Amino acid sequence: LAAGKPVVSTSFSEDICSFSGLIYLAENQEEFIDMVGKAVAENEPALIQRRVETARLNSWEARIRQLWEIVDARTGQSAHPYNRTSTAR
Repeated sequence: LAAGKPVVSTSFSEDICSFSGLIYLAENQEEFIDMVGKAVAENEPALIQRRVETARLNSWEARIRQLWEIVDARTGQSAHPYNRTSTAR
């Protein structure tokens, strides 16, 4: 996904299904083979860019930032290292 290339998958989780507008989801072997053919033939620059951007927003670093934002909101503190400022002199 990060390279913008089409991805073919089965819908094995809710998380993967959230990418349904960007990837090809198959429910069975026949659909999977059909989706591979569609993916190979695809050439849509706007979709490629959307995949790259979506992958960037879902990187491990982005996900960890989101996690810490939730922790901060629940605790009322800035507990994660991304918001810490150095006090060393």
